[in-house]
Amino acid sequence: MNINDAKNIDIVSFLSKRGISPVRTNGAQYLYRSPFRNETNPSFSVSIKKNQWYDFGLGEGGDVISLVRKLHNVGFREASEILSCQRYSTFMPQSFSSSKKECASKITKTIDTPLIR
Repeated sequence: MNINDAKNIDIVSFLSKRGISPVRTNGAQYLYRSPFRNETNPSFSVSIKKNQWYDFGLGEGGDVISLVRKLHNVGFREASEILSCQRYSTFMPQSFSSSKKECASKITKTIDTPLIR
């Protein structure tokens, strides 16, 4: 797995493998209770269109690598190793048809190769 493969790991898939499920969805936004603290109202959002997360309580967000770094308090190299140890779905941008107003299906593939340093 190279760095681009790591960055393209689907955040929703990553969270799901860790037993973290969305509380609700709002179109292309998945809302979670923050994995960084105990809370009753969801303040952690994942955009499935951009494959980006944002924690409103912390005022921080980013890609899957930044999420792993924050969750595990590790550097870039360690985060890459964590991501390379599991199989995840990859993020593929969703396109929206302007004439039919339908969301295209999300395309996923599985990554199972080791991270190249």
